[in-house]
Amino acid sequence: MALNPGDYALINMVLQTILLFGIIAGITYARKRNTRDHCKIISVAWLIQLFSIVLFMSPAMRATNYSAIGSVLGTEVLLHHGLGLLAFLLVPYLHLILSGKLKAIINLRSLMKVAAFSWTLSYLLGLHIFAMVA
Repeated sequence: MALNPGDYALINMVLQTILLFGIIAGITYARKRNTRDHCKIISVAWLIQLFSIVLFMSPAMRATNYSAIGSVLGTEVLLHHGLGLLAFLLVPYLHLILSGKLKAIINLRSLMKVAAFSWTLSYLLGLHIFAMVA
């Protein structure tokens, strides 16, 4: 049984909401200076995000008629994708820096805040887009 685009989007929104709580837990560990658990939680969240992109976001995006959603919502979709991509790419970049494979050129804490902010804003935009399209 194939799912329709709305089903993919709904499953993804539920998964993203669960991830939000995981990321909040990860941030809580970071604030308590428990970097080991923080890194574990964020790494697992990143893998779940990858799973979500491949299995749920991609099919929903392929099935969406972007020309029919209007220019304002279309711009919002592009912003949502850009912010999500930024957060998604910052996590492995930060991992490479923390593992000593790359040298940091920007303060790590600032980059982590950018990743958290961009993911959160992308999540909120995703909720709005879901509400408007579904």
